[in-house]
Amino acid sequence: MIEKKQFLPNSVMRFCTTELKIEPINKYMKSIGIEEFETFAGIRADEPKRVAKLRNTLHAPLATSGVTQADVQAFWKQNSFDLGLEFRDKVTPLGNCDLCFMKGGYQLASLIQQKPSRATWWAAQEEKIKGRFSKDKPTYQQMINFSKSQIDMFDKNEESIACFCGD
Repeated sequence: MIEKKQFLPNSVMRFCTTELKIEPINKYMKSIGIEEFETFAGIRADEPKRVAKLRNTLHAPLATSGVTQADVQAFWKQNSFDLGLEFRDKVTPLGNCDLCFMKGGYQLASLIQQKPSRATWWAAQEEKIKGRFSKDKPTYQQMINFSKSQIDMFDKNEESIACFCGD
C-alpha cells in the first residue's frame, strides 16, 4: 500500500483503515457474489468520540448495547482464549496497529522501550519513502535510538532485603 501510494499514512491522510480493512472486505464480499451487506465495527460505548465519527453505513453494536472496555475484559477472562493484550489506564497499548502514529508519544516511547525491534518496520517505511508518519513526533528511528540509549535505573535482578514490617 505504501509503495503503491509513495507516501505514508498520517494524521491528515489516514488511509490505513480504508485500504487495509474496508476495501478488502468489500472486494471479498463481491468476489463471493454478495453485493449488499452491512458492516460492523468493534467500537464500544466508552468510545463516544469514535462512535460520533461513524457514518450511516457502519454499525457499532457494542456501543449501541452499552458494552465498555471493562465488559470486554470480563468477557475474555471468562473464556479459554485471550490475546493477552495489556490493559492500562483505559487503553490497550498494543491494540490495533502496534505503533500507530495516532498513539501518543509517551505510549509509543514506552512500547518501543519494551521492545525496540517493534519499531523496525516503521523506521524502514519512513526511510524508504523519505517521509514521516507524524511530523509532531520524532521519527521511528529516532525513537529506537532513544530507547536504546536509556538505561534502567535499578538492576532488575536485585533481590529485595528480607523485612518483617513489624520489626
